[in-house]
Amino acid sequence: MAKNKERSTSGLNDKFLGNMFTTIGAVGFFFLCMLLPIVGRSAVSTPYYKQNYLSYLLVLLVTLLCSALGWVLKKKRSAADGSPYPKVSLVLTCLYSVMLIILLTGGFNN
Repeated sequence: MAKNKERSTSGLNDKFLGNMFTTIGAVGFFFLCMLLPIVGRSAVSTPYYKQNYLSYLLVLLVTLLCSALGWVLKKKRSAADGSPYPKVSLVLTCLYSVMLIILLTGGFNN
């Protein structure tokens, strides 16, 4: 019994890691909202739009990676010990995926 409990709380099944990545992903949403004007319609005419676009893309990819990793870790833990399904992490991951598609198709600057 102690061995099973030890296995479920160590390594990638650790509760702290899933919560940490989900929290970073959630805070990243607010940071992305603050950075959104640098890739919007009025920012296209600036000479440094390319650098702004790349910085926004980098932040978006980091937050997408963190939320996806948090979702995967929490999903594994949920399957192992019956904890609740990580709905918030899944919603964040879907939201960032949609934002990435919109960014790559040029939807933010139309």
